[in-house]
Amino acid sequence: MKIFFDRLSDLLVNAEGRALAGRQVSLLTTGTGCELPSGFTEPFRRTEGYFDMEWKAICYTDLPKE
Repeated sequence: MKIFFDRLSDLLVNAEGRALAGRQVSLLTTGTGCELPSGFTEPFRRTEGYFDMEWKAICYTDLPKE
C-alpha cells in the first residue's frame, strides 16, 4: 500500500493529480477477519479528502477459511 500512495502522491506535481478533483472513489477489499480492521480506511479517506474527491462506498468481504 505504501507504494500505491507514493505513486499517487507523484501526481501532485502535475495537472493529472488535480484532475481527480470531483471524481468519485470507492474501496473494494478482502481480508481474513469478519470485519474490516480498525483504521484500515483512514489513508484512503485522507487521500480522497486531499484530492477533493467524493467518497462513495466501502465493500469488504472476508475470505473463506479452508
